[in-house]
Amino acid sequence: MRATINTRLSAFLGLLLAAPLYAAPNQGSRQKGGHKGNHFNGPKNSTKPFSYEDLEASPDLVFHPCYGSFECALLQVPLDYTRTTPGGANASIAVIKYSSDPDEFPEYGDNWGGPILFNPGGPGGSGVGFLIESAALLAPVVGRQFSLISFDPRGVNNTLPRASCFDTPIDRQAFTANAGGRIIGSGGGEEIGETYVRGKILAELCSRGTRAEEYRHFGTPSVATDMLAINAAVWDLAGSTQPRKGLQYWGFSYGTLLGATFAHLYPEHVERMVLDGVVDTQDYYTGAARKNLVDTDKTLAAFFDYCALAGPLACAFHAATPEDIRARLAALLADVRDEPRVHSLGPADPQPDLLTWSDLKSLVFRSLYSPLNLFPVLAQFLAAVEARVPLEAALAALGLKAPLTCPAAESDPLNQQLRSAEGGASILCVDADPAVHNTTLAEFKTRVAFLREQSDAAGGYWAGLIAYCVGWKQESSLKFDLNVLYTSRNGTWAGKAPLLVIGNTADPVTPISAARSVANTFPPGAAIVATQEGPGHCSPAAPSDCMMGLVNQYFATGVVGPQRECAMQTKPFFPEEASAKRGVHKRALVDYAKIGDALYRQVTQSHTQ
Repeated sequence: MRATINTRLSAFLGLLLAAPLYAAPNQGSRQKGGHKGNHFNGPKNSTKPFSYEDLEASPDLVFHPCYGSFECALLQVPLDYTRTTPGGANASIAVIKYSSDPDEFPEYGDNWGGPILFNPGGPGGSGVGFLIESAALLAPVVGRQFSLISFDPRGVNNTLPRASCFDTPIDRQAFTANAGGRIIGSGGGEEIGETYVRGKILAELCSRGTRAEEYRHFGTPSVATDMLAINAAVWDLAGSTQPRKGLQYWGFSYGTLLGATFAHLYPEHVERMVLDGVVDTQDYYTGAARKNLVDTDKTLAAFFDYCALAGPLACAFHAATPEDIRARLAALLADVRDEPRVHSLGPADPQPDLLTWSDLKSLVFRSLYSPLNLFPVLAQFLAAVEARVPLEAALAALGLKAPLTCPAAESDPLNQQLRSAEGGASILCVDADPAVHNTTLAEFKTRVAFLREQSDAAGGYWAGLIAYCVGWKQESSLKFDLNVLYTSRNGTWAGKAPLLVIGNTADPVTPISAARSVANTFPPGAAIVATQEGPGHCSPAAPSDCMMGLVNQYFATGVVGPQRECAMQTKPFFPEEASAKRGVHKRALVDYAKIGDALYRQVTQSHTQ
């Protein structure tokens, strides 16, 4: 049985992101004694590592010290928000909080700005993991007067009930390994039927026992209602020291869908809301998935353009023109399709394995999420594969190794891969129109053909993701009525401020057209679009002082500044330009880019193929 190289190479890219080529000096932060590598401090005055499993859920937020400078709680909410009688099952929402500057801005004091909630996307990304990685980076962007809060959505990671369609982690790994890491396009067409049937098998696994009833309550409208409860619970802790505020929120990727859902369901509770890397609301809830890949090939074209511009010293996969680099990649893919490579990832993982066409296509696509750091790595990797150089040589050239290990304990509170890899699928599929669940093989083939025509770079990969929902048996108990999109735009905006809607000009999975489409589902003036020039997923992938300033001003005042088109300030293969042009601002740009790297890790963890 082949352990999919897709998973192992993705971990390799994750390692490189942990020590990016575009790096800043070590930053000082309040996370003293916090995480180093994969170690996290437990509660104060305790030698036992912190675990959400040791907390008792409460309808009030009861915070406990965790992970260094963070505080954690389990909030008890109804599992089924549609129930009309007392009692019934509850969900336990894992919440994490970071006080940015408690000395100057003590929580609940006169100068405290209140909480800002974050969601990193997915669906299925862990807000707990994201905030642990990113809190010290987010604080100066939004302003240190705020407390930063995130949570694991229903079905995900530390929140209970958890989406887990396999009895053991080994069963999950075996199911994944049996796919061999293949994506659609890797064979003569038979892989389409295999992908379709694997989706039906996963749906069957996820409908066993109590899962069928629990998963009905994992839909996005229920998670949006959880955010209402979290925000209210934080303000309950503040008591009467300050006037209560509505939700202040920054959502990325799928988090924009969650935010837009909240804004449509509870507009009067919106205080500030940033939607960054926007998912088309109608396309998502219908399950069509026809609008994600509009700009994917445009993002890949940026790799060819900047590699050609950078020259052979900066880009290892260089050729004279972008067209030559495109042809060079096509030739390499054809060669690897004909003769897969035998390789290992280095001394820490010496087992020989196959490197296939599917592996390369997947890695090229995933690099599009974070071009600033991953394009140089991708170029180095492609050049090594082309030259048939052992990949450990590429690692040596980068000065890095890939210590890949399989976590032994499912009790690790941050080990999302072992605990709830199906969280994303369960959310995506209960949200989708039930007609998608009944997709026939002929209809699936038509959808695959559309996606592959839309994007050569990612169509086959994305088709594997939409196959999750084939045969799904659960529908969301709390549904989102798409008619709201039409009634909202003709109504009056009840929020305290307009939404700030952000899109990159070359985003691989959330095109700028989706940002404009979603803004148009709200009344005129209720949602203002800002564009960030550059490739990558969400604005931190193309960091600029302009966008950071826009976000900071918005959270402080509720006003979207007049400069809403932010020029590209950093380019892949050219990190020194930011230093030369911006001087002291380089570190801020680097830190903002690191937020994008953390988003990459959360999103790719939520993809189970």
